[in-house]
Amino acid sequence: MEEFVPKINYIGNGAQARLSLAKVHQANGEDDEAIADILTALKLNPKLVDGKILLAKILMEQGKYDEAVTQLEEVLRLDPELDEPWFLLAQVHAEHQRYEEAIHCCLQALKREPDSPDSHGLLGEVYQACRRYGEAVTSYRRALELNPQSEDIYYRLATALHEQGDEEAALAAVQEALHLNPALPQSHVTLGDIHCAGNDYEAALAEYKEALAINPSQADVHARMADIHQRRSMLNLAILEYRAALFIDPRMVSFHQKLGNIYVRLKEYDLAISHYKTALRLDSKDHTVHADLADVFFLLGWYEEALAEYRTALELVGIDCGEGSDLEAQGRRVEAIIACRRALGLEEIDLEQVAEEQVPASSYERDKRRERRYELNLPINIQAREGEEPYVASTGNISLHGVQVECDEELQVGEEIRIIVENTAKAKTIAARGRVVRLDRRKVGSGYVAGVELLPDREDSREWEEMLAFEEMI
Repeated sequence: MEEFVPKINYIGNGAQARLSLAKVHQANGEDDEAIADILTALKLNPKLVDGKILLAKILMEQGKYDEAVTQLEEVLRLDPELDEPWFLLAQVHAEHQRYEEAIHCCLQALKREPDSPDSHGLLGEVYQACRRYGEAVTSYRRALELNPQSEDIYYRLATALHEQGDEEAALAAVQEALHLNPALPQSHVTLGDIHCAGNDYEAALAEYKEALAINPSQADVHARMADIHQRRSMLNLAILEYRAALFIDPRMVSFHQKLGNIYVRLKEYDLAISHYKTALRLDSKDHTVHADLADVFFLLGWYEEALAEYRTALELVGIDCGEGSDLEAQGRRVEAIIACRRALGLEEIDLEQVAEEQVPASSYERDKRRERRYELNLPINIQAREGEEPYVASTGNISLHGVQVECDEELQVGEEIRIIVENTAKAKTIAARGRVVRLDRRKVGSGYVAGVELLPDREDSREWEEMLAFEEMI
């Protein structure tokens, strides 16, 4: 940088000199300085096309797409025969899923520069996003004719061929991508998808593991592995992979929903409900999750709650189930549920089988006291009363609805306490409110063991539920 500045000074302080200095700042990641120099250059020469294009690129990297578009449109007014502004506009439209506009801009760029591998590659990506796989394949192949060393285009060609159902050609393309760059994780993922489509699950899992070895932060790869385990009825392994996916990306609705579905198969209804509710807190408008939650409520015999969720699902898809409403008004709730499910297009259910599997609400509530608890010695802080200093304690076991607390201080049965967990991995404090329902003295001088029931209607107790659903600490 220090050696470069005198050369700029020698060239002068004109528009081109400022633009050259801006390029140096951009290469060093100094966007603010680069923009300042570009603006100075444009002040000296308002028709400096290269300056406007560079400014548009920086604005796009900063997510300021409207400002970038303004610059690019100004460039095209100054010189409509340039291909780069059309290519950059296509990128902006593709980023915002305005695919027809993106295709138009790509074609305009190619009209001006027919041998641009980047424009052919981008056009292929847009066609693929529109599920126009044949056109995508044609564009990718043309891009590879112009640049046969692009592992990224080979990878994208492989995905398009795979989605088109041409597994043999897809295999050849992804193998070429891996030949050019064996460390490209998405190529291993695509190869895994091809093996999975051929029911070669062991080979698919091997490729997914290879992709994770290269880049461990791929939540979708863990989800792919979970799907394979679920197909093979290896539900415990599927649960572990979905947990790993949620640890990486705890806000993925589909992961919570699929975990809920597995827990339903295992008749772990409390865990299923927890994941469905977490999914709905993330996206309350997903009608499929409302329907899945309704099905669990139906299995538990909670007909009113089930009907409420089915109604919500119907409203979200704009279906008026008059038959269900009439049956519910007559008190024929099971028939109303069947009508709602039929209106939603859900598969028919065997009422006799449901009756055999159904868990009465009263027995389910009793069984919550005997729900699965997990032995976990977790350091916590307890705040007995508002304003008091928290003191150190630990857990003996935990569940979604309660916690066994081991502490030196004597708690009072019936009092509410605040349980505080320091999640160092996420640099976050999680708290829950609970009520002491049992207190035992371990032995003289050794403190107490308290049974604490969490209060589900409290906002901070929902954080506890989210912690167990998101982090799967248990």
